[in-house]
Amino acid sequence: MKGLTDKEAKSINQTKSSIETRYFQREPGETYFVNEDLKQDWSIHEVAEIQHMWEDHMHIRDIAKAFKCDPDEVFLLLFDLARKSKGELKINIENLVM
Repeated sequence: MKGLTDKEAKSINQTKSSIETRYFQREPGETYFVNEDLKQDWSIHEVAEIQHMWEDHMHIRDIAKAFKCDPDEVFLLLFDLARKSKGELKINIENLVM
């Protein structure tokens, strides 16, 4: 494996420093990351399919089972979609109750 040139290493360090300054507002070890053990990314196809299943009144456990994931992960996706849809996506509590 080829080593980094000085220019590449400097560029990486500048990027790292920029990210730390912009996004990490606390000292190292002083930040609690929420739900880092849960899936945070979905393909556009998965999002569309989950949203369709939800709109067809499928229970969150059944959606999770179909995607082989934790129901909490589906909930977080639906929560995010509902927030961004400004009321277009409805959260039906009956489909959430375990």
